[in-house]
Amino acid sequence: MAAAAVSCLIAGAALGYFVPGYILVEESYIPPVHIIGDVSAIVKVDKETLDRYEVKSEYTGDTRALSLEEIVFQAGPVSPAFDLYIIAADGRTAMLSGDQLKDSYIGFGSSNGWEAINPNHPVSSNIKDIEEIVIVSGGGDGDFGLNIITMEENISQITPGSAYLESSKSLEFGGSSYKEGRDERFGTSVFREKHIIELEELTSIQPEAVVFMGSRGEYVFLKNSGSMSFEIDGNRFLYNGETAEDSIDDLKGIVLDPAAASIMDVYYDAASLIENGTDVLVIITDGMGYHQYEYAVENGYAPFMASAGRADMALSVYRPVTNAGLAAIFTGRPPSENGIYSRKQRIPETPTIWGKMLDEGLEGLLIEGDIQIIKTEVEAILNSDRDSDSTIDDEIFQAALQGLGSGADLMAVHFHSIDDSGHESGDLSEDTFERIREVDSYIRQLAEGWQGKIIIISDHGMHSTAGGGDHGQFRYEDVVVPYIMIDGGGL
Repeated sequence: MAAAAVSCLIAGAALGYFVPGYILVEESYIPPVHIIGDVSAIVKVDKETLDRYEVKSEYTGDTRALSLEEIVFQAGPVSPAFDLYIIAADGRTAMLSGDQLKDSYIGFGSSNGWEAINPNHPVSSNIKDIEEIVIVSGGGDGDFGLNIITMEENISQITPGSAYLESSKSLEFGGSSYKEGRDERFGTSVFREKHIIELEELTSIQPEAVVFMGSRGEYVFLKNSGSMSFEIDGNRFLYNGETAEDSIDDLKGIVLDPAAASIMDVYYDAASLIENGTDVLVIITDGMGYHQYEYAVENGYAPFMASAGRADMALSVYRPVTNAGLAAIFTGRPPSENGIYSRKQRIPETPTIWGKMLDEGLEGLLIEGDIQIIKTEVEAILNSDRDSDSTIDDEIFQAALQGLGSGADLMAVHFHSIDDSGHESGDLSEDTFERIREVDSYIRQLAEGWQGKIIIISDHGMHSTAGGGDHGQFRYEDVVVPYIMIDGGGL
């Protein structure tokens, strides 16, 4: 090499830039690799990671390396059974089983970028110039990823990892900028690469409409325009709507051809009736999904509800738990607006129907169990299990009977035993249906004494588990509930 060229090469290396004709890599810069897919947290593998967790092994030689197993488990795979896909910048990919990562490494070399070092695997697994590592689970949490349902069936679940492997790439325009030169104007446009999957790839059903729900309780109803796509972003799904209000940055589920009714309708139906001079009794059958209601009606456990005619199907909200469901019923707003999207929140960020009542000079009663789950503008009448019979519904019923003669324009009664039994013995257990029978008899007696309209609604449903029942997942058993409106006995 000529002396001038050597001097130029040394000078360029000292400054950390590329010299034409030579390939140099600034030692201080190591491009990041991300571990994505079916993981609890995205892990960024970069120089800082290497400095902190570097390991030495007879297999890695002088290459700076990390234990692949250790780095992957920092991401928290959502299932103990998973596959790991090592993807190169040119698309070449190697798949390893998650239980066969012993003595596997990823190292950084200046000529090969990040590279896989797998002495226990065939040499073809030693991918070079790694761009991403994608984890694809073999099971795990039934609520992880994107769940697709109808009002009567769970259709499919797809995880970010599996969707990533099936996705196509597109470029999203990010804007243009310009710089004035001495003799001309120079411009550039910026794009972002996205991984996209189409709804039609996930289900053979071609819905006329859909409801999208997000992790913070976003609730978006859309007519199907013929093409709906979603972006896979690390370990979650995004839906980019036409407006910010229609966009969801952590999409949890899709309802195909949803029913028109929602538990949020209770607010508007009750408000409209009261404005027209009709008193309203709202009865909340906590934890009774539509599938439980149907079985109870068809098998004689709910004769009074059966006499009211077939209930409408209605959608609850995500997450289908009591806090979020009650807040949606009382505010008429989805969790993303009222601020209650899990069991952790209790104070709505929007007014409830009780506030509306007070503003209009009307009277309202809220009859609860032993705690007031959602803070409202009125104090709930609380009830404990005074007779120690393992349920508070009989005490709630007695308090409701007393409330019939109070002159309230709106009374809400929240029964708990169906949910309690569902958790303990299962959504379709005999004990749970006996609780439905008991609550049905309470509703009949309250209806006979109420001088107005009655709305019977559930905050959420319940699905079967190995040990009983549970709720809180995006599945039809949890999300689809009965909605019944009938006349009280005094009408």
